[in-house]
Amino acid sequence: MGSRRAPAGGRARACAPSSASRPTRAVALTVGSLTRQKAQHDLIEACAAVARDGADARLLIAGDGPLRATLETLARERAIAERVRLLGARQDVGDLIAAADVFVLSSIREGLSVTLLEAMRAGAPRSPPMSAATARRWSTA
Repeated sequence: MGSRRAPAGGRARACAPSSASRPTRAVALTVGSLTRQKAQHDLIEACAAVARDGADARLLIAGDGPLRATLETLARERAIAERVRLLGARQDVGDLIAAADVFVLSSIREGLSVTLLEAMRAGAPRSPPMSAATARRWSTA
């Protein structure tokens, strides 16, 4: 069967059991240049950790930059390429935020994140910056 999504106006809880006691597909979104400072590699590692735990999670990465090929390779190496989508530069970030279950920010260092402000304004659930090591600790708690 297909995954269950929240009704219009609502958001699916990440990895919460559905009425069939199966995980709901959770869609996480991040927006930023594909550079080391933005640390999307940590999000791919976190997605891999969540996938190993059996959750049906997807990661959307909007933006472009010099690490695109490296991030695609990492997703393939972690056997989650079908769960990670590199969307390239986008003009519809507001629509992407509205469609995602959670907005995540993985930057190593960030001044004032415009995309985080957009996510907050849209009322999107969001995550503070989280390393793959932190995600592993949370997934084993």
